[in-house]
Amino acid sequence: MVGLDWGTSWLVAARMIPDTEDGDKLKPRFRNQRNCYVSVNLDESVESLLQQANMSYVRFEDEVDRVYVIGLDAMQLASMLSNTTNRIDIQRPMAAGVMQGDVNAVRIVQAIASQVLKEPKEDREVVYFSVPSNPIDSNFSTTHHRGMAETALGRLGWDPRPLSEALAIVYATQPTMQTYDGEEAKLTGIGISCGAGMINVSVVYRGLETMGFSLANAYHSNEGSAGDWIDKQIFNAYGDQMGSIATCTRYKEQFADFDKIPDPRTNSDVDLMDYAEAVAKASFVNRNNKH
Repeated sequence: MVGLDWGTSWLVAARMIPDTEDGDKLKPRFRNQRNCYVSVNLDESVESLLQQANMSYVRFEDEVDRVYVIGLDAMQLASMLSNTTNRIDIQRPMAAGVMQGDVNAVRIVQAIASQVLKEPKEDREVVYFSVPSNPIDSNFSTTHHRGMAETALGRLGWDPRPLSEALAIVYATQPTMQTYDGEEAKLTGIGISCGAGMINVSVVYRGLETMGFSLANAYHSNEGSAGDWIDKQIFNAYGDQMGSIATCTRYKEQFADFDKIPDPRTNSDVDLMDYAEAVAKASFVNRNNKH
């Protein structure tokens, strides 16, 4: 059995394997790949260069003049080739947490999934894959996305079984809540997943999901609600310097520290805030006096 995090930005597969130091124990083995691609016009020299660089790409029989560089190689290619006059950016088979409806998107994400899953060890081996909940801020259902993912994994020889993304977090962290009677209710809590395309929330009681929803449309911008939306705001502000959204993504992942705990305020901070408040009040009074 394998677990697959089927995300907008990454596909991550996990399988339990024997620990090399202690054969009686199991440890997780992870494989991951970025869920993106770059479309490249094809000729003999281009394909030869891709092969020499050992880049991952896929070709389709019905598109003889085009290849799709996929995964991390696509991200690196877009970053290297983009500049202020010629912007080449990655494309995603998924947006706002769900797969896009065109045929190529499904085929490309299926190729990426095959890289992280490899071949099933047995016929129709079970793979649990994450699915988002229906959004409360957009008018679409995730049912079609789940069906396309099941079809893609089935074609790769797996027995796909969907699992709510935020619910999977609760299963992984195993929170325990104490009831009013002092009893411990295991697998009880709230799971929140902040991905590239959606924010997923699941309220779980004793392992059962009592409520699940997602946010997919930050500020009604149709640009997702989490990581992708952040990357696009960086690009909108610094696009000329950054070159591409792919570069913004890599910059954010390299330098952003979301685990950093803010330093406690000091007396000087409080004095500075008081001063700023006084300046703001004075400015407001002056404006009113002019009228």
